[in-house]
Amino acid sequence: MDELISRTGRFIKMNHMIPSGSIVVAAVSGGADSLALLLILDELRSSSSAEPFELAVAHVHHGLRGAAADEDMAFVRNWSKRLGLPFYSIMADVAGRAGQERIGLELAGRQARQEFFADLTSRLAQTGQLGCPERIVRIALAHHRDDQAETLLLHLGRGSGLDGLTGMGPVTGNLIRPLLDVSRLEIERWLAVRQIAWRRDASNEETFTMRNRLRHQVLPAWKQA
Repeated sequence: MDELISRTGRFIKMNHMIPSGSIVVAAVSGGADSLALLLILDELRSSSSAEPFELAVAHVHHGLRGAAADEDMAFVRNWSKRLGLPFYSIMADVAGRAGQERIGLELAGRQARQEFFADLTSRLAQTGQLGCPERIVRIALAHHRDDQAETLLLHLGRGSGLDGLTGMGPVTGNLIRPLLDVSRLEIERWLAVRQIAWRRDASNEETFTMRNRLRHQVLPAWKQA
């Protein structure tokens, strides 16, 4: 087991993220962060040093980006098949929701994902295997250290109190963030060393959202200051 996998396993244990016998659903977009999360969790579930858990994959098609989004879904589905894991997905009309509720695409997409994960958690919790009347379900998100920095700056810019300045926690309800202590660069290097390609969302390079402006303009300038 390599260093990044071991480190992630220790972070999971330290924060009591995955109780024994849980179903862990990795939220996978196909990008570097979420693909690495899936592969690391898959390695950990077969490790004798980790608590036993089952693994599944969830993907949200946001109804945006046309054929590229279709290819993202196919990419994630193929990885699920390759690893022999259950695959769950939805087709969400994010643009329609944003227009109907008069909210931004980013918020509409987040709401769609939250509803999907809540519904999936409820369904999987009722499987009742291993002698348990209800299964423990954890949704694994691929937030990493760079996301944490962006979140803190967003909260600070909006005038957050002390609670907001703590950023994202490793565990929030049934949501877990196993990569929160890992940087984006470490994740991409880990995949590159293994010669594993990932999907690239061109919209992540645009600066129409505040988070993207922080990622591509503010944080790089801050690091150089």
